[in-house]
Amino acid sequence: VMQRIGMTCNSCHIEPIHRKDGTFAAPECERCHDEGYDRLWRQWLNPIETSLTKMERALRELPESTRDTLSHSIKLYREGNPIHNPDLLMAFGERILGEQTSAQATECLACHPSPSDLAPTWNGRVISHTKHMNQGLSCRKCHDPDGDPHGKLVLTKSECNACHHGEFGAKVGDCGFCHTVQANTFAGRVPGHAEAIPAMMYEAEVACTDCHEVKNSHVSRDVVQTCIDCHDEGYAATLTGWQQFGDSLLTACETELTKLRPGSDEYKKYNDLANALRADRSRTVHNPELFTEWKSRLTSAQ
Repeated sequence: VMQRIGMTCNSCHIEPIHRKDGTFAAPECERCHDEGYDRLWRQWLNPIETSLTKMERALRELPESTRDTLSHSIKLYREGNPIHNPDLLMAFGERILGEQTSAQATECLACHPSPSDLAPTWNGRVISHTKHMNQGLSCRKCHDPDGDPHGKLVLTKSECNACHHGEFGAKVGDCGFCHTVQANTFAGRVPGHAEAIPAMMYEAEVACTDCHEVKNSHVSRDVVQTCIDCHDEGYAATLTGWQQFGDSLLTACETELTKLRPGSDEYKKYNDLANALRADRSRTVHNPELFTEWKSRLTSAQ
């Protein structure tokens, strides 16, 4: 961006650029920009390095001819200092990682390199920038660059749900695209828990929407009638039993944690189970078999 408007090295660096101690003169951004811009380039260092490292790992999977060319390009980029062109990361991301960026997002990338590596927590959920950018969404869809403060989040929960449970949800066709914790619990894919088993309903190929109804962009958690419609009246009590089991299991874990030494192996085991229960939020309903087995292993190990 700076080069396109005719800026040179001396536009940012004050002579002497090359210091006698071998260091370089830091850029001075506030001569042209607002106060605080001198901190910006320092904030680029970590995300740029993270992206480059991720790309170098991904290069190993590419065909040899493409890999060699891009490896050389990445090496030159490093030697030339990526700070001089942070938005070039976008081009490498498209070539190496297959990340697609909308044209509207490029204006933000000049000052906010590697946003795809960001996954902040919002409204109790981890929001992956990568997933949204790969769908070609612009930054302005969620952020207001002209607002106060700059880049403030303007998206509301209802607008988020309207998108994900509407046309976007139909396009993606997979609830697990956003609800990864719930999807992994249902499928028995729990990080750090090799003994995890899939739910019986998962193995029967029951889909999320077979139990949860979506109306007006709202996902219903009241699934009692769905259980009865597929099974019989007795399954209302079965559902309640799973929920009560989940509540008692979480209480038991939290009680046990107060007795254990933080940092010990036993503490970590109970903390992992408690965190899995809280993150899934179904009170074990998504996979009662998994949580029953998990509790049994903890109890038998004592």
